[in-house]
Amino acid sequence: MKKPKIQKPKSLPMRFHQGCLKQLDRRTELYGSLSQSFDAIVEDLGDAEQVSRIEQCLIERFVFCDYLVRKLEIDVANGNDQLQTYWRLCNTLNSIAAKLGINRRPRSESGLKDYLKGKA
Repeated sequence: MKKPKIQKPKSLPMRFHQGCLKQLDRRTELYGSLSQSFDAIVEDLGDAEQVSRIEQCLIERFVFCDYLVRKLEIDVANGNDQLQTYWRLCNTLNSIAAKLGINRRPRSESGLKDYLKGKA
């Protein structure tokens, strides 16, 4: 007997919850765009080994809010009155960015050095 296929969501939920990005259908353009943003921020913070679990949670929330801000910018430009929501999300983005830090961190060099030593 075949297991029923579980449909993964193709869009973000209305409210953030931890893991919502990983639950998206990976075949969608949205998932590709959000995962690229997530990976770029992780790279800016050094690399995956240097990013703590708390930072990963903040990055996921930042990517979620950033997507909503970009979506609301289009809505506001088209005449929808959602300025309060827009400004709240902008403040949230600003707050998360301040917690994560807006300066890039150097990547861990020990990994590369260890790898090259192992090849020699």
